[in-house]
Amino acid sequence: LSISFACCSSRAAAVNRATEMLSQKIDTQKIELEKIFSQLEKANEMKDEMICTFGEEAKRLTELWKLEKDANVCRKEECETLQSSLTEKSAKIATLEEEVSKSQSVIQEKLREEELLSARLLDSQNEIQKLTEEYQITSARLADEQKMK
Repeated sequence: LSISFACCSSRAAAVNRATEMLSQKIDTQKIELEKIFSQLEKANEMKDEMICTFGEEAKRLTELWKLEKDANVCRKEECETLQSSLTEKSAKIATLEEEVSKSQSVIQEKLREEELLSARLLDSQNEIQKLTEEYQITSARLADEQKMK
């Protein structure tokens, strides 16, 4: 019985260590997830700013193109500069949208990992409960046997 008790005790300790390691990993992944959410939020803010700027500049460009019929060469050069700027900003928006998409994929993967870790943690907690119950039963049997002796 002392071997059985030692076995249960060492199993419980191993399960406790595994549970603690899983809890630490979950905490680490939560921190990483918060960082990713923060980066995603910043990227979305930048994207929104770029879209707003893009819209304003597109409107301005349209007006300038209408004025070009009567405008001088300087105005035409300004329009070309704005067009170049819009092209660059469109490329930046596309890049930001791609980064947002990648970040969302990473977040989904992290959430899946967190769900798996949570399930493993629950399994470990159930195993601890089972071992605790086995320990209590074994302890009660030992006590009964000692009383009978």
